[in-house]
Amino acid sequence: MLPRTGQVVGTARQKDSPQSAAALETLCRTYPHYDISLLPAHINAKIGVSAQRFLKSRTGKNVKENMSGMKASFYAPFLAGLVVLCQCAPASAGLAVMTNLPATWVQATNARLNGQVLSTGGSVATVTVYYGPLDGGTNPAAWSNAISLGIQGGPFNANILGLVPDRIYFFTSKAVTASGTTWAAPSRAFLTVNLTPVPVIGFNRDLVVENNAPGPPYTNTAQEFSPGDGTAFYQNGLAGTSYGLPESGTFTSVTGDGTIFQFQPYTGSNALVLSSEAGLTEGTLALATPTTFSRIALLANSAGASGAATVSLNFSDGTALLTNYNAVDWFSNSGFALQGVDRIDLATGAADGAYYGNPRFYQTTVDLAAALGASNRPLASLTFSMASASATAIYALSGLETNLVIAPQVTNAPAAVQATAATLSGGLTWTGGETPRVTLFYGPTDGGTTAAAWSNRTSLGPQGGAFSLALVGLSTNSTYFFSAQAVNSAGVAWAAPSRTFTTLASPLAVVTNLAATNVQADAAILRGQVLASGDDTPSILIFYGPTDGGTDASAWSNNVAVGPQTGAYAQGVTGLSSNTTYYFTSSAVNSGGTSWATPSQFFTSLPMNPLRPKLNPFPLSANQRGFVPCLEKPSLSYDIYLPPAYSTNDAALPILYTFSAGGGGMVGDFYSVCKQQNVICVGIIGPQNYAGWDIVFRESDVVTRDIRHRLLFDPSAEFASGFSGGGLVSYGFSRFRA
Repeated sequence: MLPRTGQVVGTARQKDSPQSAAALETLCRTYPHYDISLLPAHINAKIGVSAQRFLKSRTGKNVKENMSGMKASFYAPFLAGLVVLCQCAPASAGLAVMTNLPATWVQATNARLNGQVLSTGGSVATVTVYYGPLDGGTNPAAWSNAISLGIQGGPFNANILGLVPDRIYFFTSKAVTASGTTWAAPSRAFLTVNLTPVPVIGFNRDLVVENNAPGPPYTNTAQEFSPGDGTAFYQNGLAGTSYGLPESGTFTSVTGDGTIFQFQPYTGSNALVLSSEAGLTEGTLALATPTTFSRIALLANSAGASGAATVSLNFSDGTALLTNYNAVDWFSNSGFALQGVDRIDLATGAADGAYYGNPRFYQTTVDLAAALGASNRPLASLTFSMASASATAIYALSGLETNLVIAPQVTNAPAAVQATAATLSGGLTWTGGETPRVTLFYGPTDGGTTAAAWSNRTSLGPQGGAFSLALVGLSTNSTYFFSAQAVNSAGVAWAAPSRTFTTLASPLAVVTNLAATNVQADAAILRGQVLASGDDTPSILIFYGPTDGGTDASAWSNNVAVGPQTGAYAQGVTGLSSNTTYYFTSSAVNSGGTSWATPSQFFTSLPMNPLRPKLNPFPLSANQRGFVPCLEKPSLSYDIYLPPAYSTNDAALPILYTFSAGGGGMVGDFYSVCKQQNVICVGIIGPQNYAGWDIVFRESDVVTRDIRHRLLFDPSAEFASGFSGGGLVSYGFSRFRA
């Protein structure tokens, strides 16, 4: 309970400084959310030090005479030995922000309800949790139960008891601050049904001493578990002992999933034991009535175990599912459902004290609904193999029948949208007691709750909470619909209504003009570059003519399509007039629209073309790559690529000679850039590390002479390049060519 305005919360002696100091310190620690203003003239006289400095050092509070941002503050004057409080909300305080979190430790009759205060709004938040079989929403009177948790500032929980098995419950939480009341919405729900004992037959040994058994010795009452060990378990309540098995034989697994196990009656065979004494390495437990289960849980352990054990789940139709089960050593392993019970020596009656929580019983849960889906079918029996151990025992089987599962509840959440991608989201507000399989449906039309009406679907598999799906390759500036479907043993549930989103329009591409190259009297290569494509690869058109048309396509006399481009590009044009100034620019078109490269570039064609050499035939043409034998020496070939703009009738192009440390040249490495920039690329094959300079110069001479006689290239634009040893060779080659 918070103090009221003017409430006396403590006293301090006027003449006793230590008591006065202690009273103030206790005051600050008791009400940590309150800001304190002091009257230094009153306090200093009684404590003998600066009140502000003292309280800050002892409590960490920022203590001032008049706190900023407060409507009012605490005044703690020592008048007549009284400490008086005055409390008001901060001027900037707001409502608290709350959320409900999934219930945990759900069992047949109890559960833990969870939530969190995400923000107190700048003041103290007092939390109450409401629950019951009906959802009361934000009306306190509509809830059948309430638990006050007092002041909370983060995650909180409330343990509740007395629930009814096989029942749906709802819960929510409320926070009250100085600024008002906030409810966490929506309410959450949980089901008190979980895995409960399943009757089976096939147990072969009695490993438990009853609590009314005569003895010791107890050798006529129970049998040892591990051969030669001489120990067994005992029922709680046996005289002279403290850590027996549950007297009723029933317990709830400490794994927290709510599974209830039931040991077999302690008066008869209560374990399926696989050991040399039992004469078994494999054993079967059969169900009295074949039943379809959503999940089953097994209780087992081993003595001196190492390695996994297998269990075959045998169905009534003759099929089986083989999986592993947890039957590790009964000492000090994880995954236990029960620990801290005691072993008893059957001969002497001495118990070993359950040291360090040993021995232990381990749980294995098999999710049949997830493993089998729609093909789930009645389970008839389970056949267990022995672990690598001196003995393995199976004690109990529990399960959740599919007819106890209820339909899930699923919702759609807003999509996160880009131009050609989106992330679809949703969540399970209720699993129905079984983890459902979720499928997200989407497409340009709303298929509603008819799966066949959707154009696309993606299975997300088993989901228990929030889920999402990232989509790519969507059309820009387009509308899509989506919805989630959840399926468990109880049936199919759809998130309704479907949600819709519209992808963003692609940003305009950014494009620039580059200087024209290989200018002739009647031809030239026009160049440009896409600096940014937006979210959609643009298609490029180059416009050119004797007048500058700017960004008006109709004002240009000529244009040529270059096609989709993402970087530098070049396009040869012919039919130009000699000694004439030409202008050119580019447009880029994507789904966002049309953008232009500005400003336009210009060039002046030559008065006449240089005399062209008479060339011998060549086996390749523009945009082709291949190995070409030299005319002079056919035994010697070279790798060559001719770019798209190559022509013996157009402008001469640059040429690049390449060398590799491993031989063969590097045409493949330079292919992409040479295609974009319209550069002839040649790979001289023979030169490589340790080959000798004689091979370098001999092949280089033959290849370059062959190219001079057969290809049109720009002799003022010859280049060489290489990697590692090929780089050294390219340097020597360039000096040789110079």
